[in-house]
Amino acid sequence: MKTYFRLFRGVVLLLPLLNLSCDRMERWSNDEMSVTWFYGFTKLQVRAKGQFEFTEDDADIKSISRQGYLLIKERHGMNVRQLEVVQGPDGKLQRSYSLQGESRPFNEEARTWLSHILPEVLRQTGFGAMARVQRIRRDRGADAVLEEISRIKSDRVKSIYFEELIQSNEDSKFLQRVIRQVSQEVSSDGEKGRLLEEIANRHFDQTTLGAALVEAAGTISSDGEHGRVLSVLLKKGPLGNESLAQIVDSAASISSDGEKARILQEVVEHFSSDNRLCASFFHAVATISSDGEHRQVLLDLLRKGGFSMDCLIRLLNSAAAIASDGEKASLLKEVVELYDIDDAPRQAFFEAVSTISSDGEHRQVLSALLKKAKLSKETISQALESGATISSDGEKAEILIQIARVTPRDNTMTATLLQAVETLSSDGEYRRVMSALIKNKAFGKELATQK
Repeated sequence: MKTYFRLFRGVVLLLPLLNLSCDRMERWSNDEMSVTWFYGFTKLQVRAKGQFEFTEDDADIKSISRQGYLLIKERHGMNVRQLEVVQGPDGKLQRSYSLQGESRPFNEEARTWLSHILPEVLRQTGFGAMARVQRIRRDRGADAVLEEISRIKSDRVKSIYFEELIQSNEDSKFLQRVIRQVSQEVSSDGEKGRLLEEIANRHFDQTTLGAALVEAAGTISSDGEHGRVLSVLLKKGPLGNESLAQIVDSAASISSDGEKARILQEVVEHFSSDNRLCASFFHAVATISSDGEHRQVLLDLLRKGGFSMDCLIRLLNSAAAIASDGEKASLLKEVVELYDIDDAPRQAFFEAVSTISSDGEHRQVLSALLKKAKLSKETISQALESGATISSDGEKAEILIQIARVTPRDNTMTATLLQAVETLSSDGEYRRVMSALIKNKAFGKELATQK
């Protein structure tokens, strides 16, 4: 094996790389770095520059680039050991070893120390990571690589090992184990999200990996990273209804209304009337606090269309939960524009309208409905009942006049309409409505009959 590790890349990634108890972390310039960390009762310092090659068993350094060096200093209790390795003028390695600050020959005892400490250096800095993964997998199997990853403290170094393992493995059961270990051991949301995205992009199969990836995404604290992983999965379609429902359930746990709404809007593109998906979707929408985001998700679903009557009723029930009268009224007017509410959704529609506190918004929704052609007698009757509850005489008068224009010739409805007119406190509005009714020839005849 011969592989080189470009230290410059490691330095650039140094900040996220060290998720350790470091008392100092320092980047100098170009490909030169210095890092210090603790493990157990041992303090380990590494300073390095250049490119390196290590032996197959990770016990020694094979080569180092010109003008490069590697310095390892270990303090364990009162014992302090230090080794510096550089390339000599003849191209061979020169080693300077000391114990307790005194120069010592690099003998068998020093080699034994280095063979024990170097794997920890490689493990925690990421030096030669890709080559190590390949070698461990070749010699001891992929399971041994997972065991090695569990010994690594740095999320960034874990990611390097996981990435190499992901690229060279296609077995879905093993990848499920990788996904589970990523979710359990990688604490950085950024690193975890990136690894899950890479697995999804390389190996996505909704029947074997979809559920595992969604579950792992749920362990990400960052709303942005969580949402990004779900977005990647949604783009890997076509997705089955169960997979979509799992994604929606995961999205419901996202705190950010904006991020949650964005994912649900992406789900809309794949939406169907499946009962499980429909129930999960509206449960997730109910967790959106922002009235604007709530309305927009429902509006996108409305405009997509193609869903069942039951889903439309659920949508209207969800609309009723919107606190803002303006947002709610805007959505209900869109419902009127796009759908026939004469049948099953009629009751849900008027229940949603009844939750509008603003007389103006209430009247506007009813007005939009009454402009539609060929409304059933039952729908007009419920519109009249709804309009009669409006407090403002001006708004109520407007809607009563509009109702009169579309009310069929029916003694019962005429009586109901007149009862609603009697609830007007303003004499001026009362006269205005009655005048409009009398001018309506067909309706005027009914009035004359009742008199």
